[in-house]
Amino acid sequence: MGFCGTESTIEDFNGLKSYQTFTQHMNTVTSNDALVLGLRQRRPDLEIYGLNPGIIKTGIRANVYGNSLKAFFLETMIGWFTPSTMQYAQRIKNVIAAESIPKNATFFNAYGEPIQVSHYLSDEKNIMTIWNQTDTLIEYAWRKYVGYLYN
Repeated sequence: MGFCGTESTIEDFNGLKSYQTFTQHMNTVTSNDALVLGLRQRRPDLEIYGLNPGIIKTGIRANVYGNSLKAFFLETMIGWFTPSTMQYAQRIKNVIAAESIPKNATFFNAYGEPIQVSHYLSDEKNIMTIWNQTDTLIEYAWRKYVGYLYN
C-alpha cells in the first residue's frame, strides 16, 4: 500500500550514501507504485491495484522518533484526525472485495476513489529503472546477509 510517489532518488535509492528520512520514505512509496504498475504489465491475468490509505494511526513514525514524548504527542494528534488501521480496513473492504473494479483504474485513495498515476511513473522508463534498482538491492542484500550465513 502506498500512494502515487514522486521522482525517486535513483542514484542513491536505498540511502546508502546519504540517508534522509522523507526522501527514503518517498522512494519506498514510488517503489510500491512501480511494483504495482510493473506487475500489471507482467501478469495481465491478475488484477493488481495500489491503495493509498492516507495518514493512518499506526505507530510507524516510532522508527523516526522512538518512544519519545514527541512521538507520543504526534501519534495522539494523528489519532484525533485520522482513522486507525481497523477503521481504514472497514472503510476499504468493500473496494477490495468488489467484483467490478474499474479496469482503467490502478490506484485508489482512502475512500476507494480512483486516483491518477504520478507523472513520474507514467513514463515506462522510470518504472523499469526502479525495478532494475530493486533487483540490484536484492542482490546486494542476498550477498551481504544470506551469503554471510554460508561463508
